[in-house]
Amino acid sequence: MRRSILKLEALRAAVAAEPRDIARINIALRALLQKVVVDWQRARLVLHWSHGGQTSAMFNRQRQRSGARNRTPAPPQRAVAPLAP
Repeated sequence: MRRSILKLEALRAAVAAEPRDIARINIALRALLQKVVVDWQRARLVLHWSHGGQTSAMFNRQRQRSGARNRTPAPPQRAVAPLAP
């Protein structure tokens, strides 16, 4: 039980951090969940917890359909040295 509390605190800290680190949030969620089922027809997420049980949460389908989503930032461009003549 104590480990689950520590993992939940890690998730809360990751979500509250600025700037938001999606990879850190993903790691924290993976430590707490077995799986997430997306029910598109009912616009619900079903979270299956590692310690047992499940939770349902609604999500906004319109946002996804409009194309707006959290995009992974592009990697920084590397400077290319000019070729020697």
